[in-house]
Amino acid sequence: MPLLRGGERAGDKETYPVVCTGTVLGEFKTNTPYVEYSFEHQEHPEYRISCRRALTEKSFSFVEKELREALGWDPQKKNWEFEQLNTGAESPCAGVKCSIVVEEEEYDGKLRARVVFVNGEGGGPRERLSEDKAKSVADRIRGAIRRGPRSSAPASSPKPAAKPPSGPPASRTDRVRQAAGEGAARARGEPAAGGGDYDFDDIPF
Repeated sequence: MPLLRGGERAGDKETYPVVCTGTVLGEFKTNTPYVEYSFEHQEHPEYRISCRRALTEKSFSFVEKELREALGWDPQKKNWEFEQLNTGAESPCAGVKCSIVVEEEEYDGKLRARVVFVNGEGGGPRERLSEDKAKSVADRIRGAIRRGPRSSAPASSPKPAAKPPSGPPASRTDRVRQAAGEGAARARGEPAAGGGDYDFDDIPF
């Protein structure tokens, strides 16, 4: 059963096309300031509802977005002059068409309608996709993530091949001769070529 009349149901919430009839400022019992919006149904003006939005550090970004995107009043562009909203039916938001998302809540043992969101005209919750459709969409998203963006970096050039050693490799015999010659030079007190230091016991004859 509709919470008001002429709403579109999505889950436990309903969306209604409304027009803002005014705004005022006020304070809760805790001295927290708030702005109150008043609405009436676009097609059934006898149905009216209002809601209060606390103006605190935590909630301000949410309220600012509602005012700017749904009610056409940008706090920043208006130099934060919230006094403009304390004008009732003369409010700059009065006459703005929008949509509200409403749900029922229990208060003092009674059910009442509560405005959850204020959206631009035509906004509101939408039905969820079917499981098959949701899986198809999720698969496309995962595929795009796996593929990733194409790299624009140029491919790195291959490393040049190592130059082969000049001349034929020294044979085992040549290596032994070199070691022997260097050993003889050390015995004569002459510096060994290349500063080699060999242990003849380690040479495999």
